[in-house]
Amino acid sequence: MRTLDELKEIFFFEGKKHFSEDDYNLLLEANNYTEELLTHAKAPQMLEGFNPYEHQLKATIIVLKELNFGIDAIIATMMARNKIPENYKEHSLFKKLSPETISFIQNIQKITEFDFIDVEAKAEYFRKLLINISVDIRVVMIVLIDRLVSMREIVCFNSDYQKKISIESMYLYAPLAHRMGLYNIYTELSTRSFKHTNKEEYEEIKNKLDEIIKKDNDFLPDFIKPIELSVKETNVPFEIKSRIKSPFSIWKKINNQNTSIENIHDIYAIRIIFDSDFENEKLLCWQIYALITDIYTPMASRTRDWISIPRENGYESLHTTVQSDNGTWVEIQIRSKRMDKVAEYGPAAHWSYKDKTKKTSLEKWLEDIREVLENDKLALADILENMKPESIADEIFVFTPTKQIKRFSNGATLLDFAYDIHSEIGNRCVGGIINSKNVDKAYKLQNGDTIFIRTSKTQKPTVEWLKIATTTKAKYQIRRSLNEEYDRLVELGKDILKRKIKNWKYNFTEVINEIIVYFDYKFGNDLYHDVATEKLSTQKIKRFLDNIKELSEEKKGAVHAKSKSFNNMYLVMADDETRVRGVYAGCCEIIPGEEVFGFITQNADIKIHSKKCPNAQHLYSRYSYKIIELKWFNTKSSIKQYE
Repeated sequence: MRTLDELKEIFFFEGKKHFSEDDYNLLLEANNYTEELLTHAKAPQMLEGFNPYEHQLKATIIVLKELNFGIDAIIATMMARNKIPENYKEHSLFKKLSPETISFIQNIQKITEFDFIDVEAKAEYFRKLLINISVDIRVVMIVLIDRLVSMREIVCFNSDYQKKISIESMYLYAPLAHRMGLYNIYTELSTRSFKHTNKEEYEEIKNKLDEIIKKDNDFLPDFIKPIELSVKETNVPFEIKSRIKSPFSIWKKINNQNTSIENIHDIYAIRIIFDSDFENEKLLCWQIYALITDIYTPMASRTRDWISIPRENGYESLHTTVQSDNGTWVEIQIRSKRMDKVAEYGPAAHWSYKDKTKKTSLEKWLEDIREVLENDKLALADILENMKPESIADEIFVFTPTKQIKRFSNGATLLDFAYDIHSEIGNRCVGGIINSKNVDKAYKLQNGDTIFIRTSKTQKPTVEWLKIATTTKAKYQIRRSLNEEYDRLVELGKDILKRKIKNWKYNFTEVINEIIVYFDYKFGNDLYHDVATEKLSTQKIKRFLDNIKELSEEKKGAVHAKSKSFNNMYLVMADDETRVRGVYAGCCEIIPGEEVFGFITQNADIKIHSKKCPNAQHLYSRYSYKIIELKWFNTKSSIKQYE
């Protein structure tokens, strides 16, 4: 374990290496401020001798050495536990910090300082916090690294706090790391958490594991030696790391496969990491594989080629399991230094945030993460369930006509495939050809399918497509397209109606509310939409306007009063006044102005209920996470569109 002075030395060295003199001096100033503020800081959970400044220094060094995140993110990591003074704009250091750095610090603190008293109950809030900072995924990465350092220092906290952060790490942070492809962080968080959340099972597996290791009598060094000698002949720089499967991984496999520890074939594992340029990586992986399988017998069913077909989150490695001379099975992972870094820190490990002009595979990875975080149509409990490592086992592989491989969860449809290729191909999809047979959009993909998508220029998404699509990406693109088409037709219908009313010698602003009321529309946009789609003919509107001239002043006043009271009303989100598009529920009568709420249905639609609805109490008690608080708003005010 490194001393504080050694950590500082690493920090200073890496800072000078990565930044200009001005940025480095600002980083030093942030470090000095943090050291002065945190060195003697105390909190109830800290045991004697714990130095919170040292904690921040460790996290900052990881981000500084491993991730190309830029000066703003590095300073924010260092200052993540520093309270921002109320008068920070007058503080000498904070005057020098960019608005981006201040925002980084605030967003990190939103997550790290939240008290997850009940993980399940607070899960939805956790998701909302992540949405707030998902514009820049670096914040999520920094939070995960900060939590990793906390778990490494867990003995420095009291027992209650140890249990608290272990539960959070197991059920919130580790699944998130797994979904992001940060496998090393996921494994370490899960392993360290398991020791504290499942103590009895941990001890039982640990004891059995110790017996196996003792019986094998220092097995790994003897197993590695011939591999090491053979790989040296390639003259490629390499290192070999070994590990014994963690109690958590063994426990997970025992439960998932309903087996015993004796039947697990990868208790021992080694990783061969070589240094190579990008062009020769795959060739060297297979060369090393051939050298190893000349020495030991491989188990064919356990070979995993993640270099020819990388996982969607960027993970690359060649896996095999071989049998040693004494019959013991060992898992072997072969990868380059670049691949190893991606496995630990995801594609972000090789991303320069200074250059945002390049469209790379990393951006797709970031977009996938944002889709998960921003998908407020799902309860977080469902999202976390999808993040669990077991969920990736149920996958299928299909091919494009050019033999590119695509991976989906079981149950994915042809429509999901079309949207995965490109959003415009998805929007124009009319069906497909699979293995020389015509299939429709709802066809469920099967392993080995080669898929050709049929499109039509006249095809457009409909609401029914949401029942066919299964992936977040497809559903998002369908909803986006539906909203864009609706808005286009609204603008078209409004222009048509304005021109017609002007030609009829009426004043648009004086008569529009009467038209909305007379034709029984709750929202003006729906009227414009129907005009554009010719569901409501402009001739009917003209006849109404011509007839209203003949009404008595008393009747005109009644029509005008009704339009004024009903048609200036819109429903908006209670917290940020974002306009809501929803359907009134059939179980209750809605009167504009009365208290209402929104309920997210299974199809991700919004049903509007009165708070006097007989079903209201049941929905609030059973499905509170699906409730949206709403209020009425005047149409003349500025309202954002809900998508």
